[in-house]
Amino acid sequence: MRRKIKLDISGLNAAKLIEKAGTVVTRMTDNANFPSPTPSLAELTAAYEALAAAAVIAGRGDREAISARKEQELIVANMLRNIAAYIVLMADGNGTILLSSGFEIQSLPEPQPELSRPTNFKAVRGAHEGEVDLSWKSVKGAMTYVVGMTTDDPKDPAAKWTNEALTTKVKVKFENMGIGNFLTFRVKAVGRNNESPWSDISMVMTAA
Repeated sequence: MRRKIKLDISGLNAAKLIEKAGTVVTRMTDNANFPSPTPSLAELTAAYEALAAAAVIAGRGDREAISARKEQELIVANMLRNIAAYIVLMADGNGTILLSSGFEIQSLPEPQPELSRPTNFKAVRGAHEGEVDLSWKSVKGAMTYVVGMTTDDPKDPAAKWTNEALTTKVKVKFENMGIGNFLTFRVKAVGRNNESPWSDISMVMTAA
């Protein structure tokens, strides 16, 4: 899997910027993975040393000195962003090479657990004409549920299924489903990046 740099530059104060820039310069010096960094390591070194000097002067509380320190912070931060772009280009997603630059890399996303198919799925006549009540057991990790329905023979591979509901609950009521109709339902769980197999089917005839 391609890895990415963790570029957490925004919000760093002068001391942290100096530390980050110094680490990058140390790790990239004589690093064969990065033969021609842009900006150069000499330029980055001069920039963070200038920031260190500006920070000392700004510590006296002079407004102009504080403003000068902030301007130098922006210069160092932008140089770090530019050199990070060069590193990403040269590393081509290789985590070992990225780490050798002195930058941290982003954590890999945790794998999403597989969602189990909904169980205890039931479709029953509702209390009123044309109503159907569906219910099932909740699935761990599910964010929503999709309810499918067919009026065809569910055993026929060519049966046409339509998605009739999307819900976060484990119960659904359908109304105005006609009189004396045979309807077959199923449900599946949907997570953040995956979905479960369909549940067992449940058939019901609407009340006449």
